[in-house]
Amino acid sequence: MASIRDLLTPTDNGNHAKLGIKEEGKAVNIDNTSETTHFTVEFILDVLCPWCYIGLKHLNNAITDYKDRHPGATFEIICSPFLLDPLAPRSAYDKPTYLNAPKYSIDQWAALGGPVGIKFSWKGRTGNTRDAHKLLRYALESTPTSLPSTAFASRNRPRKQGTAPPASPTSGSATTTAPASVSAPAQTDVAVSSTTGDTGSHSAAPSSPSTPTSTANVSQPQPQPQPQPQPQPRGPALQLRVLEALFKWHHERDGDLSDRASLAATGAAVTGFSAAELLAVFESEEWGRAVDELFLDVTGPRGRRGLNVRAVPTFIVNDRYVIGGLQSREFFVEEFERIARGGGRGGGRGGTGPGEGSGNGKGQGKGEGKRKEGEEGATADAGGA
Repeated sequence: MASIRDLLTPTDNGNHAKLGIKEEGKAVNIDNTSETTHFTVEFILDVLCPWCYIGLKHLNNAITDYKDRHPGATFEIICSPFLLDPLAPRSAYDKPTYLNAPKYSIDQWAALGGPVGIKFSWKGRTGNTRDAHKLLRYALESTPTSLPSTAFASRNRPRKQGTAPPASPTSGSATTTAPASVSAPAQTDVAVSSTTGDTGSHSAAPSSPSTPTSTANVSQPQPQPQPQPQPQPRGPALQLRVLEALFKWHHERDGDLSDRASLAATGAAVTGFSAAELLAVFESEEWGRAVDELFLDVTGPRGRRGLNVRAVPTFIVNDRYVIGGLQSREFFVEEFERIARGGGRGGGRGGTGPGEGSGNGKGQGKGEGKRKEGEEGATADAGGA
């Protein structure tokens, strides 16, 4: 995975130019005319990738750190699909043996996830993730299109005449404005059960002791129907809540992303859409084509934006700057500072390898590459032109 310092060359969005890679050792000319205060982060991922789960935790923590320094900054995270194994069948693989999982022991994965609050579990089956990406996209739009995910960012959505501008990002949304909202467990536990307080406890509140009384003339309480979740407004905030729920369900609670019934139940609990509605989306060929087009758009060298992404996680900030691989929270913060001032500056090129690559300098890049037929987890640079 290439280092971010190789990939921080800004491009001209108006001409949809390819994201450039800076020549080694040469500085990038930056126009410091204004400071950026809003960051749209396009997160290119596959839900079954453990590096992507860790990467999102680092990103969220970095956003908290950055906002502590710059309280006026706002962030919005939007997801784009990457299919590590586009031809995978459903429920075809044991999780511990699939893709890059066997390259680390269970103890090593525990050590990687523990510092960011992830308790990896490697039980159960897994398979094709196309339906999970349909669900993530359905959180953005009700009709399938191949519009880039960034078209749904708050700053890019057209407003009707006379309407107020979008409200400032709030706690619990994809824009992550308060430290408490970055890693709130309630956002990821909703698919399983409700939680109590900040401890993640699922136990009910203890009942107060009562004195036995006669029930002869007392009507017995009737069980009340449980309220059904209301459909949530579509947009990046809902999409991020869905992503966090899927990450936790798959990587910590042994959910099978390719099991349509279980995936629909998980998605329904987060979105408020009915499971039947989501099953119809999963079964739709039109939604499948839309996801495939979006995948090809970010991975193909002739895609509309010329991204040619070959590994995940990959992050694109404000449609201009590519951050490739698993980066630390400190590294994210440093690059947000640079981007706020107008851009990044460079170092040498990092190496790549199957399943993981090391960046140069301060950033360590790790990621998973699209698996070609007959090849286990091939990896190449992300974001190159």
